Formats: sequence, C-alpha cells, structure tokens
Amino acid sequence: LAALVAASVLDSPPIAVLGILGGLATPLLLSEGTDDAVFLAFYVPLLALAGWGVYSWTGWRSVGNATAAASWLLLVVLVADSEAESIVGVGVAIVIVGLLAWLIPLGRSILESGDSLAERPSHFMEETIEPYLRNTSDRLTYLAPLVTLTLLTFVFDLSRYQWSPFFAGTAVLFALAAVALFSADFAKKAYVHTTMAALLGSIGLTLALNGDVLIVSIALQAVALTYISDRLDHKPMAWQAHILFGIALLGVLGRGVDRGFDGSPATVAWLSELAVLGLATWKATVQREFGEYFGMAVHLVALAWTFTVLGDPWVIVAIVGLYGV
Repeated sequence: LAALVAASVLDSPPIAVLGILGGLATPLLLSEGTDDAVFLAFYVPLLALAGWGVYSWTGWRSVGNATAAASWLLLVVLVADSEAESIVGVGVAIVIVGLLAWLIPLGRSILESGDSLAERPSHFMEETIEPYLRNTSDRLTYLAPLVTLTLLTFVFDLSRYQWSPFFAGTAVLFALAAVALFSADFAKKAYVHTTMAALLGSIGLTLALNGDVLIVSIALQAVALTYISDRLDHKPMAWQAHILFGIALLGVLGRGVDRGFDGSPATVAWLSELAVLGLATWKATVQREFGEYFGMAVHLVALAWTFTVLGDPWVIVAIVGLYGV
C-alpha cells in the first residue's frame, strides 16, 4: 500500500508494479497451508482494490495488468488451499475480485474514450509498451467474468445443471451491459460484450441440456451466432459460431463411431444428427459462410455419418459421385 501511494505521488508506475508484486509475494512466502485461506479471502480483494484504485486514478495499464495477474494468481492459490469451512469466504473473494476486474478497467476505458479525465504525467515505460498493455488490459477485462465462474466451479461442488443458471445469468448481465454501451455510442465495447454474452449463454445452455437435444442446440446456437455476427459485422462472433459447429460435428462423428457401424441408430438420435448435418451443410454450401477447408470437413463428416447409418459401401460410392458432380 505504501508503494502504491508513493507511486501515485511520484508519478512512477514501476514503483506501483513493484508494490503489487511485493503484495503478491508476501502471502506466498509466508503461507503455512490451509490455515491461511481465511486471511487470503480478505487479503486478495484488498490488494485488488488498492491496485485497481491506483489504475483508475492514474490510468497506468502496467499497474492494472499487474494487479489482475497478482489477484488471479493468489485466487488460484486460495482455491487450492481452501477447505469446507472456508468456501463461502473464498467464493465471496472470487466474486469481488471478478467484479473489480471487469468494472474498474471498463469504467476507466469509457472515461478515457469520452476525454473526461485529467491527463496524468506520462512515463516512458507506459509509452514504450502502450499497444501491448492496452490489448492485454482489454482481454483481462472482458475475460474476468468467465475466469470468475471457472474458479467458482472448483470451490462449490454443484452439478452441471446447477451451474447453468449462473452462466446464463452472467450472460444476461453482459447483454444488458452491451445494450447500455450501444446506447452510449461505445460500439466496439458493446460488440465485445455481445460476443461474451453469447459465449456465456452457450455454455449455460450446454450445461442445462444433454443427449440429442444438446447436440441440436449447439448447432442452432452456431446458426444464431452466424446471423448475429453478420448483422454486427463482428468476426470474433463468427469464429465462435465456427467453433460451435465444429463441436457439433465432432459430436455427430463420435456418436456414429460409438455405434460401431452397426447401421441401427435410434430414431431420435438419427434425426438429431441429421438435423445438425443439415444445418452445417446448409451454411457451408447454400450460404457459403464457411471457408473452403471447413466446408470440406462438413461434407466429409456427412459422408462418414452416412456410412455409420446405412453401412452400405455402394451408397457411399453413389454419394461421392453426386458430391463430385
């Protein structure tokens, strides 16, 4: 804390970064095992609040990034050392740090975009690596809720169905933030929040479903994300749609292999897999929204799946002939 105050007074980011690193090292060097879990549950949010407080005042991204790295590393140690009697405190610490990691850098970035902050004296360290610091800071900000939820899954022993509303609720929170950012003319930040909302929503829906409904829902989510990415002209969401289609196709192929090529799938399974292949083929051929190699992969999976269903080599020959035409 003294280092952070001195750095702010002397306009020296290196002193602040050293203070953050010292705050990180102190509990690691003095740790005595699980007895320190309760102390760390109070210490980590305090360290995070101090570091991001200096960042919000000065705008030094090196301090913000060091605070994020130190806080998350300490939380990983905290999760590893926590026991049953301390899980509530650990969970609260993770949520507090996650909210700070998202809201403070986002608020600072919005104020910087609006030119409503007084200029702080620049430092050569910040100027030298400014592009790298800015990109890293943005990524750490937008990934904070996802990292928070991931750490919480290691603390609380809940089923996938019980975790589903937490991911879905976080997706709704990001969607509301995206709407607010759109209304305030921060389109780029709104697009990123929309992408994260779609990602978290997909995870929440995936956790809530199973079996045939799950594999079809993944493909439908990919179609929806493709449509949204076209409307917003946002490539990261398009790649997210491609990844979901890839997961769905791998699921179809894996289910076919598990059947052992016996040619006797259940009717519902057959229809669900056919629906996934139909959606992927439609996007790859009719709308031509996939790259050449991904489109070819869609067709090859369709051929392999057809063989697992029909089990007749002559049918494959006929399909290959039609495909060639």
